[in-house]
Amino acid sequence: IRDWQWEISTAVLSLACTIAVFAVLLVYQGKPTSEWKTPHGITLNTLVAILSTLGRGALLVPVTSCISQLKWLHFMGSPRRLHDIEMFDEASRGPWGAFTFLWRLRLRSKLAAWGSLIMVLSTAVGPFTQQLITYPVRSIHHENAELGVAHILDSRPEYKNHVVDGSAFNGISPKLQSAIYSGLYNLGNPVQFTCPFGNCRWNAFSTLGVASKCRNSTIGTHISCEPRHGGNVLQYCNYTTPNGFLFNIVESGVLISTAKSYNDPSGISPMNSTILELAVIKVGFPIIDHMPPRVAEITECELRWCATTFLNASVVNGTFHPGPTYTTELALTDTERWFASSYNFKTANDEQLFGNPNFTIGSEDDYNIKSFLAEIFSTDSYKSVGIVLRNSSSFPDLMANISRGLTYAIGSNLRATTLLGNSTTTEQFVSISWPWIALPMSEAFMGILFLISTILVSKRRGVTTWKSSSILPLLIQVEGWEKEDLVAASLDGIERKSKRMHGLVQAGE
Repeated sequence: IRDWQWEISTAVLSLACTIAVFAVLLVYQGKPTSEWKTPHGITLNTLVAILSTLGRGALLVPVTSCISQLKWLHFMGSPRRLHDIEMFDEASRGPWGAFTFLWRLRLRSKLAAWGSLIMVLSTAVGPFTQQLITYPVRSIHHENAELGVAHILDSRPEYKNHVVDGSAFNGISPKLQSAIYSGLYNLGNPVQFTCPFGNCRWNAFSTLGVASKCRNSTIGTHISCEPRHGGNVLQYCNYTTPNGFLFNIVESGVLISTAKSYNDPSGISPMNSTILELAVIKVGFPIIDHMPPRVAEITECELRWCATTFLNASVVNGTFHPGPTYTTELALTDTERWFASSYNFKTANDEQLFGNPNFTIGSEDDYNIKSFLAEIFSTDSYKSVGIVLRNSSSFPDLMANISRGLTYAIGSNLRATTLLGNSTTTEQFVSISWPWIALPMSEAFMGILFLISTILVSKRRGVTTWKSSSILPLLIQVEGWEKEDLVAASLDGIERKSKRMHGLVQAGE
């Protein structure tokens, strides 16, 4: 054993390196690449490559020594061709020599053939080790996305100390006003949310909102015209819509909008969830003189308090997407409360709702929103809002924008609650393909077994541990050959003679 200490040490080192590779990969399997931190920027692949290269180099030390030792065992017991010495030496020098040994001498020295196989397979240890590690990308979900959900609308705490022109603020909150104008001028509907990684998703939820509904009432509108005094030109016309809106038109090519809110100055609670009803008439020019103005379009719309349900709200790349939505009507639950500070509503169909079916609206917010909407929608084509209405290609879309903006703004009022959702990010992680480690592990264990087998065979047959000693041939006494047999003029000549000549090694005293 003393003569094999170096080989035993390197074999143990080879096994230790292989086990170290296995241990490192086992620890970091499935972990994000960000957790790998080493000095000087050494990557996981680099460390594995260093360990596998060191292990392979250490493994070749005992393998080459064992093949060289088996060379002497090969020549003991029976005469062998001298050329076999060259075959053993080439096998101990590297993979190519080991490969040629396998198909030339594999049957005459099975143990040496095993060592040659280990030598050949060692060339694949590096590529196999590199195949162990991949860095795929996976999605990571965190429950830290936030979105406002409102069952109560009450702006008083937010604006109780707000002062405008030296007096206390007593109107629609700026946030709700901004939502109305943003929808009216198609400026987008900003939503307040928290999405740390830019991609988030929320489960279905219901929140207090505003619903809109419009219909074309052109056909159902009653028109009555009167002639101008002293003439026969029909110019003064009354238009009465199905919902009872009356328009007195005295000129052509105009737009007039009128609205009525459901505010009761007596202080009694509203009778239903209606916020506003309005009618918009676009009056064209007469086709022929002495005829009444042509009615281009009459649209009637209404806004109502409702429960808005979002089935799949999400944020994609920082942009909010409401996903599929639907609204549920609200019914007033306390219709005889005098001078109430708030109004309580309940959904008509709880089965369509996600969460609490009860909703509360502050009386001041209810009054201020209704008054503000009634004021801005009582307009004509000479005012800014009227110009917007005249140029609008779709009143239903315009009202839907306003109701959507109000719904989003209500969801961010101070009495709203926070709904948690999942934020999604991607990360690279360490993925280990464990089958690829079979070869490096097998090589390490086969190398140790090969070393143990060679030591035991040498001991059993009483062969001195000569291994690859270059001094030994100089000390061998050659017998049985003529002097001219030991002389060759060239390397080729030596090789030809070695294939014809046979030798036997006998240990002396």
